[in-house]
Amino acid sequence: MSTSTTYHRFSKLLHWLMAIMVFVLIGVGSYMSDLADDAPGRMDLILLHKASGFIFLWLVMIRLIWSKLTPAPALPSAFNSTEIKLTKATKHLLYLAMFLVPFSGWAMSNFSGYAVKFGNFSVPLVFEKSKSLAGIFHEIHEIAPWVLLALVAIHLAAVIYHKLEGGDKDILKRML
Repeated sequence: MSTSTTYHRFSKLLHWLMAIMVFVLIGVGSYMSDLADDAPGRMDLILLHKASGFIFLWLVMIRLIWSKLTPAPALPSAFNSTEIKLTKATKHLLYLAMFLVPFSGWAMSNFSGYAVKFGNFSVPLVFEKSKSLAGIFHEIHEIAPWVLLALVAIHLAAVIYHKLEGGDKDILKRML
């Protein structure tokens, strides 16, 4: 644990950038799933979603490495052992879900034989085409975003709860 009472500037940047990306990517993904196959602009939206999701996947990995290099500030002593355990569990589940959502999308695309594209550059395919595995990752990619949003809701509820408690339990200022 860090002796600082606030997160590093880069940690804050990653946190808020990824928070925005979670909502935008899930919103766009949900919108795309309702579009007809021949809807104008649908393919452009899919390509943008895939590229942005791939960037998000790398941001998750960068964030995990960064968190090992620059540990989070310790929770204030006002937090009891149950709150500390719940905080750690929620954090680990958030990271798992933040990894699983874009990974499942990338794997679904790979197993379907479609590369992630950035303009004229295509991220190489690493898996052989497999309709069954593409289907499994498609199902994961359909469900995992809603699990991630539920975890985000729990995270936000806890932050608001502790903000309302005030005093040393107001930990929001650490991320602002």
